[in-house]
Amino acid sequence: APTMFSDFSPQNLANIAWAFASMNIDAVILFHEIAQVSISKLDTGFKPQVFSNIAWAFASAGIDASIFFSKMADTALPMLADFTPQSLTSLAWAFATLGFDSSFHFFSAIANVTLTKLDDFLPPHLAKMCWTFACIAWSQFDFFNSLLVAAVAHQDKFDDTALAELHLVSIHFQVEFPDQVFPLAQMKERLQLAYQALQNADQSEKVQDNVATALIKMKWGSLNDFNKYFVQGIKLQFPKPDTKTAIIIDGPIYFLKGKENSHIENGPLRFKLRLLEKLGWTIGHIPYYEWESLGEDTAQQASYLQKKLQTLSPIASE
Repeated sequence: APTMFSDFSPQNLANIAWAFASMNIDAVILFHEIAQVSISKLDTGFKPQVFSNIAWAFASAGIDASIFFSKMADTALPMLADFTPQSLTSLAWAFATLGFDSSFHFFSAIANVTLTKLDDFLPPHLAKMCWTFACIAWSQFDFFNSLLVAAVAHQDKFDDTALAELHLVSIHFQVEFPDQVFPLAQMKERLQLAYQALQNADQSEKVQDNVATALIKMKWGSLNDFNKYFVQGIKLQFPKPDTKTAIIIDGPIYFLKGKENSHIENGPLRFKLRLLEKLGWTIGHIPYYEWESLGEDTAQQASYLQKKLQTLSPIASE
């Protein structure tokens, strides 16, 4: 029970969080209680693996815990050199996934430590670290180039998840360093195919069908393009290619769970929207919970979409 957590060690707190996240159990209140207790124990027993495990758990469960993570960053910073490549990668990935991308000092320190341990990074960690820094809009060419050149030697050892992550890295590389050659250029088709294959729908077909029906009635877009259009592998569910505008549905995987049932955009959603903007697209996005709140009222659905289309404007820049 939450009242017992004050007697738990940092390792035990990390183990509980890891277990609930691994089993995909919705336990927002429990996670927030763990965060609160952990803050009081950050200086007493939090070691690199504990930092890594608890950060991974919160990010995997999609829990908004900005105060906890801010304090965690401050405490972990002096000991980053003691992290293994795997624990360093998990820590960085968690912060990026939760949208904690404003601490240049923290990520700069992670980047520096990464470069000193590069020879010990396994293929999955190389790919995930590249994705992490692309996700937070890191713009230092030398860092990406070092990791990607190291990845060349492992190009036959990446699994589909790593290949998909590297595809988004390739787009980030393209828009941030247009005059540079992507070190894994010979793999770009393979990367894109892996990303498209893993890009499963994260909302029900019913939601998509309802939106499609309403948009067709409003004479917006073509049924032939719905859910079949890709921009460099990124699916646009409801595109209008002639004007480079699109409507997309943001499913539950793109939002963090906060207190009071709040919904906060996570790092991957902001990453995807930023890439689409850089590629010249204007996106109107529909959070799943807003659409669900309309129920089956087709008049309300049409009114909601009309407002989305009227205000369709360039997506927020970083």
